[in-house]
Amino acid sequence: MEHTNGPVIKFQGYRIKKIKYNLYTPDDFNTKISDEGTEKLSFSISLSDDHKVGQVEMKTGFSNESNFQIGEVSVIGQFNINPAVTEREQIKMYLSQNGAAMLYPYVRVITSMITALDKGNVSILKTVNFTEFSE
Repeated sequence: MEHTNGPVIKFQGYRIKKIKYNLYTPDDFNTKISDEGTEKLSFSISLSDDHKVGQVEMKTGFSNESNFQIGEVSVIGQFNINPAVTEREQIKMYLSQNGAAMLYPYVRVITSMITALDKGNVSILKTVNFTEFSE
């Protein structure tokens, strides 16, 4: 293992790629919730050719049965990669575990803010252990 002189990845910020939010009637909500399978979490990793910049794109769905809300949030986080780390698989592991863990709190906050604007009963996403999730 090489000496990295600092963090392997450094969070530079995020952009919201997509926000989808719908309010349904009770009957429509039950149909949509079974059709769409909400509350799924997925993410993908990408690297620049020179391995200096990495991205984590995270997508999750959410639903709130008491408010008949269904939505989706997609966010892209950018990370600078420590130049001392050059092995592609090692970088991807850091992005999938640590990068996703750094990005997820923003996704949770965005979801809570969207649902709070509509009604006081806020939707809060579950916490996730990204070490287990990425294995």
